[in-house]
Amino acid sequence: IRSLSVDRISDILLEASEENESPDAKYKDKQNVKIAGIITAKKTKNIKNGDTMAFIRVEDRFGEIEVIVFARQYSKYLYDIELDRAVLISGTVSVEEGEEPKILLSALNLLTENQKFQARTETARKRIYIKVPDINDPKLQRIGKISLLNPGTCEVVIFDERTKKYSVYKDILISESENVLSRLYGIFGKENIVVK
Repeated sequence: IRSLSVDRISDILLEASEENESPDAKYKDKQNVKIAGIITAKKTKNIKNGDTMAFIRVEDRFGEIEVIVFARQYSKYLYDIELDRAVLISGTVSVEEGEEPKILLSALNLLTENQKFQARTETARKRIYIKVPDINDPKLQRIGKISLLNPGTCEVVIFDERTKKYSVYKDILISESENVLSRLYGIFGKENIVVK
């Protein structure tokens, strides 16, 4: 959740409430918001045309708010809207007279457990992109030798200017040290190499 820029439920409840008449309030009726928390309650309701809508409550560390899920969204997120699920919800604030502010759901995503999220973040490797006129450029053979002498964690991606296609070098992970980069600059030209 910390890696997402989300709104606090307590701030939405406080600023969008009827009592708050401040013109500078960040949260108002029809304001777009994004919250992350746990589904603590769920109630469904059948509507006239036979479709189903839902009313759920979502709680973060600072408060709890009701989220209204209209039939179209409910059919889309039916299997994700379950009690105790950790979710990221995008929607708009709804302020009705005499009632607490609510959120009208527009999109819902399941949140990843911290452990899995950490593992995924750590496995996102840096890449060294090398642009060549043609994938059969004989200079490419030198990359294998450099990687053997300078192993690391960077993947090597080749951009073939002729076909405009990218290809990842399998089984090659290379260091992104200044020594390696200066050697690659010398072979392919600095303007043809990007690290990201």
